[in-house]
Parts: sequence; structure tokens; C-alpha cells
Amino acid sequence: MIVKPFRHCLHVGDLTAEEAQEIGPLLQRISQAVRAVTQADQVYVCSWSHMGWQPVHIHFVVQPAWNCWREAYDHPGPFVQAAMFQAANAPPRSEVQEVCREVKRLLEQSA
Repeated sequence: MIVKPFRHCLHVGDLTAEEAQEIGPLLQRISQAVRAVTQADQVYVCSWSHMGWQPVHIHFVVQPAWNCWREAYDHPGPFVQAAMFQAANAPPRSEVQEVCREVKRLLEQSA
């Protein structure tokens, strides 16, 4: 899942105090919902803003991760993400859509 500010922003340090106060709890709630839906061992929250080597727009990637991945990947965290991108190893779109629907449902219930 991607979380990003509405306003064009390149760096975390460019967020207003209000935006920062909103994004922290939002990332927490989304991470909790992703973990509840996927039963992941960990939920990564990574900040990215580059397209090539040019900063474009800050966004946070919220990605479930499982310990069983150690059988397929040499290292956790951003190494797993890089390996997945290189291998074009994405889950089926229908599965992603279902997870997104369930996460949205949980977020709406807790609002």
C-alpha cells in the first residue's frame, strides 16, 4: 500500500507540523490493518521519493513481510524489496485487491 501527502512534497522534513501529525497515526493504523489482514510477521514502512535519481513525490510503502521469505531471499528489508522488483515478483492483482478491500474495511470500522 502507498501512503502519501496530498500536497506535493519531496522530503519528510518538508511536511508541515499538521501533515506530520496526521501521517504518523495514519501509518500506524494502516500497518495494524495490514498485519491483521495478512497475518504478516512484520510490516515494513519505507519512505521513497525518487523516480530514477530525481526526487518526485514522497510516499510511504506499507508492505507485509513473512519470516518464510528467508528461504527465497538472502536478506530482509529493502533487500527483499529490491529482489522482488528485479524478479518482477508481484502477487496476483486479485489478491492485492482483496487485501486492499479488507484493509479499507478495517480502517472504516475503526474511524
